[in-house]
Amino acid sequence: MKREQVIASVLAMSLVTCACQAEDTTPELVSGGTQASAMEETEGTAEAGSFLVEYQGIAITPGDEAQEKIAALGDDYDYYEGASCAYVGMDKTYDYGYMTIYTYEADEGEFVSVIEVKDDTVNCNGFNVGCSVDDVTKDLGEPDSTYEGGVSYTRDGINLQFVTNADGIVTTIMYGEAE
Repeated sequence: MKREQVIASVLAMSLVTCACQAEDTTPELVSGGTQASAMEETEGTAEAGSFLVEYQGIAITPGDEAQEKIAALGDDYDYYEGASCAYVGMDKTYDYGYMTIYTYEADEGEFVSVIEVKDDTVNCNGFNVGCSVDDVTKDLGEPDSTYEGGVSYTRDGINLQFVTNADGIVTTIMYGEAE
């Protein structure tokens, strides 16, 4: 379980940042909160071309304007930020416990880059952490990529990854902007 969490975290951060600056870009804890309690799950279905995360009726997808989504989810998160080497400005992390949202700044505002889902309270196109990879491939078809510890699909500029344990159970679900 710990191995899958480490892999998921590394994958998420690799999508958000790069090691291209000589200066120290270690994230700094700016503010804190308490972990949110598990909430009621929102129903959803896996529809072609509609990769999104849904939590308490709030739909989130990479590329969305971040502050609107963060405000809708509430202020019960841990916040980290660090200088971005992929973009001008800061990379920001909002960790709600059940889900982490990674963002970047651009001239037009702050945008969602990666969404990392960590427990079964969050609906991911009808899938949740704890489902089997067989359920995923049955509904979404053959993955675009298969690798040790998971599968991934890409649609409409969104990369959806299902990180699995050795038994084929999904431990983390990640959405990111496709390259």
